[in-house]
Amino acid sequence: MCSALRAPRQAKEFAGRLVEGVCLHREELDRMIREASLNWRLERMTRVDRNILRLAVFEIIFLEDIPPSVSIDEAVELGKLYGSTDSGAFINGVLDRIVNAAGEGSE
Repeated sequence: MCSALRAPRQAKEFAGRLVEGVCLHREELDRMIREASLNWRLERMTRVDRNILRLAVFEIIFLEDIPPSVSIDEAVELGKLYGSTDSGAFINGVLDRIVNAAGEGSE
């Protein structure tokens, strides 16, 4: 394996925790995203946006050691980097509604 592709053990463990958590809670995460994405069906979202949202919502709802504002900021940056020109704003809006509905606040 190329040394540039090697990740530290902690990063691998965290990534595994995210993937497993999203898979385990996918129906609940998708329901929350549907409720918060005004005028957008989940199936109409790009795969990139939809999966960034799933990861971020999982972090916000299930990983108490990560402040919601950090999850939102990272998701927005991922959307800007890998999504469309509107992905960052779209992801930010959906996640803000989820955080407000959950009473999580921004810290």
